Amino acid sequence: MKAKILIFAIFVCSLGFAQNYKGKLNEVSETGFYEILLSPQVRSATQDNTDYFRIIDAAQNEVPYVFVSKTAQIERTFESLEIIAKNTIKDSITTLIIKNYQQENNGELVFTVSNTEINKYYSISGSNDQRDWFGLASNRLLNNLNAQQGNTTNKTILFPSNTYQ
Repeated sequence: MKAKILIFAIFVCSLGFAQNYKGKLNEVSETGFYEILLSPQVRSATQDNTDYFRIIDAAQNEVPYVFVSKTAQIERTFESLEIIAKNTIKDSITTLIIKNYQQENNGELVFTVSNTEINKYYSISGSNDQRDWFGLASNRLLNNLNAQQGNTTNKTILFPSNTYQ
């Protein structure tokens, strides 16, 4: 008997401590997706668990919804950079000097590489006068150079952001 009373008391307490947040939405006059902004209090109350989040219309029917998280979108533009010097030691090491005319803040390069099963290593240095060079990345691995389709693959090389010429 005591066990039944204890279970009933726990059930009543759990219902009593449930949080209810309500808000009013403006009427939507068009069909399709409609973006609404949730208040910080409601977002905080969900604690990233929207399983119990409901939208109810005037007739007390649940309205289907989709949560869309807007992540920071990075706009990428590709510019061909001029290779002002190229030196190759037979089938071993290739040195490229690329000109950054506009001295834009760079932190990545994208290379088009012919398909291969070989891993390659690279190092990156920067200079403003082609006499004094400063290391940016050393002995980094470039792998997975075999595209599923086509004869080439694009590989992005990341390095510390800089404005070297």
